[in-house]
Amino acid sequence: FQYKDAIKVLKKHLSMPNANWDEERCASLRYIAKSYFMLNQINKADKFYNLACIESPHSREPRYEYAIFLYSQQNYIHCLTILHDMLKIEKRNLTYISNPECWGAIPYDIASLCYYYIGNVKQAITYSLKALSIDSNNKRILDNILFFNQELFKSYKNKK
Repeated sequence: FQYKDAIKVLKKHLSMPNANWDEERCASLRYIAKSYFMLNQINKADKFYNLACIESPHSREPRYEYAIFLYSQQNYIHCLTILHDMLKIEKRNLTYISNPECWGAIPYDIASLCYYYIGNVKQAITYSLKALSIDSNNKRILDNILFFNQELFKSYKNKK
């Protein structure tokens, strides 16, 4: 019930005449999307994540959350499209709604996994290396780089 109630309250917020700050409206749309996801209403979650991206075109946050959602749905191509759009945003908004994870290694890490799952191991390595350059103590990312390199070596070996 909490998610249904949250959706009602957040939609009410969006209809208020003074609710015109795009980042705050975007946050409400993201919370609605998360609530629909938790209710297993995937199409509605997708719709509201997309609306959040439209509402705040200069923010990484909606694209970051949308990418995580798309990754969870194994929609790797769309996830990569959203991540690439997100990474083009270079100006960080320092507001209370800002999420530092959007500016860290995780977007590159997710991109590397998406590239691996669609069969582009070279790009998986490239994005893993970028993630590792930001989070150099992350053993899982390092392990992924080693794994991706082994996969690439196997594919070259099998071509001979």
